[in-house]
Amino acid sequence: MSNRLASGVPSIPPIPSIGGSALEKSGISKVLGGIEGIGGKCGSRTEKSPAARSFRILIDNREPAPHPWEKHFSDAARVEWGTLETGDVALAALTDGVVVERKTVPDFLACVGRERERFERELRRSRYVGRFIVVVEGTLWQCLQAGAPGAPAGRTGIHPNAVLGTVAAWTRRFCPIVFAGDTATAARMAEAFLRGQIKDAERQSKALAFTGPSQPETSTQVAGAASS
Repeated sequence: MSNRLASGVPSIPPIPSIGGSALEKSGISKVLGGIEGIGGKCGSRTEKSPAARSFRILIDNREPAPHPWEKHFSDAARVEWGTLETGDVALAALTDGVVVERKTVPDFLACVGRERERFERELRRSRYVGRFIVVVEGTLWQCLQAGAPGAPAGRTGIHPNAVLGTVAAWTRRFCPIVFAGDTATAARMAEAFLRGQIKDAERQSKALAFTGPSQPETSTQVAGAASS
């Protein structure tokens, strides 16, 4: 996709690789390039609304297939499979910009307990992606009940206070943790999160197209201002 935003407007120079979010480093055009119906320039839009255009979701190869979320995605979502360094689901056009980590209730409780060290390493890696959330296919209440005194045999045995404290700490230090309630709602939440990044990129692209880069003053203009 061309980096020129409109006819006559200079292309946006590449953003340095040091500092800034993953979205800024990759460029808005990379995100928009992953959406069907957006051409190489901002003026070449189709009549479809942003919500109606299809976009590509990349699912990590280590996730189960068929994926439990796939049947709950909207018709606009086109699923692809690949390898993600961090997380389980991402925008295919920007895999280091918008990432979702999927957890079932047993998975999440294992991360609180015996797999805590490994999962916290992944949460630390998430600081290097643009936006990251953990989506749990269950409620916080279900997680608390699994470790409550008198819980059925075979449960984790993690005390509810430990679960609450961990959720609070991870949310404060790393990222939001969304307890979606069930698999279908988790899938819809993940899609809304990913699609929202596309809408944000689209708004930024339109704003740049309308305003354009500022033009430096000429030496004549500077001299004239100084003499007045």
